[in-house]
Amino acid sequence: VLSAGMEAKKQRSPAPLPARVTGVLALIGVHTGEIKVVWDIMEYSRASLVYMRADTDPINAWVLIAVSFPTEFIVSGLTSGKLYWFRVEAHGTAGVAEPSDPASSLAY
Repeated sequence: VLSAGMEAKKQRSPAPLPARVTGVLALIGVHTGEIKVVWDIMEYSRASLVYMRADTDPINAWVLIAVSFPTEFIVSGLTSGKLYWFRVEAHGTAGVAEPSDPASSLAY
């Protein structure tokens, strides 16, 4: 290619692993049984993995409840008056970042 007088295309370096998600908040929802989870957008993140566990569940019982592209997700169908915990992981082309610090809220 170079001997023919053409330029070689510059090789792009791969995107790094997304940073750990910050700013996770669990807010009382507008409707009964809802909690709105919001978080900061992270560079190199393609999607966010949202995990939940009830306060009575074991600490390691996180369940994936959504793959979200915006930086918020509304969880519905929850038991009113029950405490729920949430954490978020940024997912990018280089892999998945460490989980965020958890946030909690009572379902209204």
